[in-house]
Amino acid sequence: MPAAIKVTRTTPTPEALRALARSGKDATQNARLSMVALVLEGVGRAEAGRTGGMDRQAVRDWLHRYNAEGPERLRDRPRGGTACFLDDGQLAVVRVWMESDPEWSATAWFGGAVATCAGRSARPSE
Repeated sequence: MPAAIKVTRTTPTPEALRALARSGKDATQNARLSMVALVLEGVGRAEAGRTGGMDRQAVRDWLHRYNAEGPERLRDRPRGGTACFLDDGQLAVVRVWMESDPEWSATAWFGGAVATCAGRSARPSE
């Protein structure tokens, strides 16, 4: 049987964690806060994981993050991704264009219209 992970933070209390989860806007963080509250109350990792929609190993990983840095650490880390192809000046042009023509604002992000508007190709290699 795997060794239990002890939650080394005793504050906030399980009730405070649940209140934080109810008031939060990040659904994944809220589920993780509720899971930590269950573990603090003595519920096993497998049971706490089922409640939060994760497996026992994921619960273990989130408990380590919680122990290290508290409730804020239960948010997803920012992900990398493709850098914006537009520089600040080009983005300013796009903002002005989007605000001046509300009819385009809902669809302009498709088909490279933003890049075209700002004077760049939609493809970085061109």
